[in-house]
Amino acid sequence: MRSNFATQLILCEELEAIADSLPGDVDTQKCLQAARMIYPAIKRAHDFEENKVFPLLSTNMGSYYGDAQPPLASSLERLRYEHWEDESYAEELSDALAGRITDVANAETIGYMLRGFFEGLRRHIAFETEFILPLLVRRLEAEN
Repeated sequence: MRSNFATQLILCEELEAIADSLPGDVDTQKCLQAARMIYPAIKRAHDFEENKVFPLLSTNMGSYYGDAQPPLASSLERLRYEHWEDESYAEELSDALAGRITDVANAETIGYMLRGFFEGLRRHIAFETEFILPLLVRRLEAEN
């Protein structure tokens, strides 16, 4: 999970650098690299969480957290929905970055899209780091 977070945060840095370079200093190669990387990196992280982490946290929650258990089920459902949104957004960004950024209006639109995506992804990762990861560690320690 930490490895996926690191990969996604590096991606955020790359996307921010692209956004900062718009409209006048566009590096087409960086755009193409990001276009190829964005969806697979996001999808791989989400698949891992939804197929490995979330089921592990959902199993026998009461026996590990007792009456003080957090509203985990609703949080996991919200995260699944955010995953779907992020994946859809990643596909749109891939298409936008793979196309030619030819004019200022187009560049401004893509810059706005990039910032919305990487800022949202950073917030998502911060929540999972602060909330989900400690629950996962506790769960794994309780099993040993």
